[in-house]
Amino acid sequence: AGCDLEMPGPALHRGALLVKAAEEGRIEASAIRAAAKNVLRLGDRVGAFTSLGIPEERALDLPERRALIRQLGAEGCVLLKNEGDALPLKPGGMMKNKTLALVGPNAKTAQIMGGGSSIVNALHRITPFEGIEAQAGEGVMLRHAAGADNHRWVPALTEPMEVVFFNSADLSGPEVQRKTYPRTEHMWAGAVEPGVSSEAFSARATVAYTVPEDGTYEISLISAGLSRCLLDDELIVDAWTGWTQGETYFTFGCDEVVATRTLRAGQRCVFTLEFTSASPNPVPFRALRFGVYRPRGEADLAAAVEAARGADAALVFIGLNGEWDNEGLDRPNIELPHAQNELVRRVAAVNPNTIVVLQTGAPVTMPWLASVPAVMQAWYPGQECGHAIADVLFGAAEPGGRLPQTFPQRLADDPTHGRALHYPGVNGRVVYDEGVFIGYRHAERAGLKPLFAFGHGLSYTRFEHGALRVSSDTLAPGGSVQVALDVKNSGARRGQEVVQLYVNDRRSTVERPVQELKAFAKLDLAAGESRSLQLTLDMRSFAYFDETRAAWVAEAGEFEIRVGASSQDIRQRATVTLSSDWVQRVAAH
Repeated sequence: AGCDLEMPGPALHRGALLVKAAEEGRIEASAIRAAAKNVLRLGDRVGAFTSLGIPEERALDLPERRALIRQLGAEGCVLLKNEGDALPLKPGGMMKNKTLALVGPNAKTAQIMGGGSSIVNALHRITPFEGIEAQAGEGVMLRHAAGADNHRWVPALTEPMEVVFFNSADLSGPEVQRKTYPRTEHMWAGAVEPGVSSEAFSARATVAYTVPEDGTYEISLISAGLSRCLLDDELIVDAWTGWTQGETYFTFGCDEVVATRTLRAGQRCVFTLEFTSASPNPVPFRALRFGVYRPRGEADLAAAVEAARGADAALVFIGLNGEWDNEGLDRPNIELPHAQNELVRRVAAVNPNTIVVLQTGAPVTMPWLASVPAVMQAWYPGQECGHAIADVLFGAAEPGGRLPQTFPQRLADDPTHGRALHYPGVNGRVVYDEGVFIGYRHAERAGLKPLFAFGHGLSYTRFEHGALRVSSDTLAPGGSVQVALDVKNSGARRGQEVVQLYVNDRRSTVERPVQELKAFAKLDLAAGESRSLQLTLDMRSFAYFDETRAAWVAEAGEFEIRVGASSQDIRQRATVTLSSDWVQRVAAH
């Protein structure tokens, strides 16, 4: 299917199946050689075959790199809503004697990246609380309360996990290695530890935990391999008996197993974890995750409400994290987990100046949207997270991002919703027949009003689009069209505008989207500044791919050019007529 590499292994579709397919003549040996060569070429490019090997990972914590990361984080923020100019907040020097309530699970947690293979060890992680504290200035009181949770799995502990290893699958035999890990989650890929067999090993871990407060705690295990947890010699979590593969660790780990216990503040618990690599199915790596946590409840919501009551502004930091926005597993819905929606509702009820800072990697529903004046989508902006977010909140930076995806009103507005064969599939088979009708293309064909449109994003200033200028209203096959307009910042401060150009085929022999984004440009303009912008449309901008002819085809006729600030904010239109069909065949590979 055009892929050179199957990951993470062991091979399911390659290996013996690929050999069999070649022997039966279903795949050319030359195609296999080409795929292998591509993998080898990549290895050569990164230095895997040199005498020095791949260079060691380096950490370059330079001021200019911090500044760049901070700038990129701010420019990616999308201002979704801003009624009554709730944002930006007044600069630090003008906030004296003001009170800001910083509530939500992300206020003191830096959600800097999604999950999966893209995870890196950041040099530091600036939380929104730290970023705002640095800019708020003297005399500003900051209140904090988390209010709700947003984790997917019971959080792992930061207490040390002391592990003893055995070269057996049943914890028998002599101890072969000891290792202390800094937290209670670890993955072993390839080599385990010196002297420990990667083929078959077992381990016994000890975790000492002092209970911070009274309450009912969740205690959990997730493992790629079999695991169990004992407290005072009592088996309390069993991920050993009846272990099956689930959705964790790229589907090679089991689903989370959770038990609850009532614990007292100051109580010292010594947990014993037992693990074996002898899982029923072969997996490419082994992993163990142990969590202990008191879920936030009604008292925590009430504390957040009291923090917000009477504050000059309530900033609610909510969203997802790398456990939800991850590779190898799906979110069950597009709702915010736990009590985050209720948190926003209650805070907005006591503070009319409630500003929501949303951190997700994909759309979520917002049932509280009408009750808050401002919402900012901050995504996962990297290690300078808190500084970047604070820059936008206080107006030191412009919210320069625009939505790269449609935010639907509800999950049912997704083209695959409600059809098992389309999602999640039946007996390992999934049908992709939505074709090009995804995102805004699906919503516009179905007549659905999105929560926020593709390309949407507000600014702290105002922009005026001048009249469209099209180089020609007729187009010969193989030609191009230049579309120009003047853009003016008519507001009182510098800002950024993203001009978007969509094309509509007025009449086509195949079903095409209502409109398709074909060009865009981002302008940074000072207050009062105007600039002329030119966008070029070549023949591919008017074409669709014809599978029967294996060619790009633009059919003769009228095309409408639409220019605006989002797929739903079209401000100007012009018409271009293609004189005759244009066909560009694609060479076979």
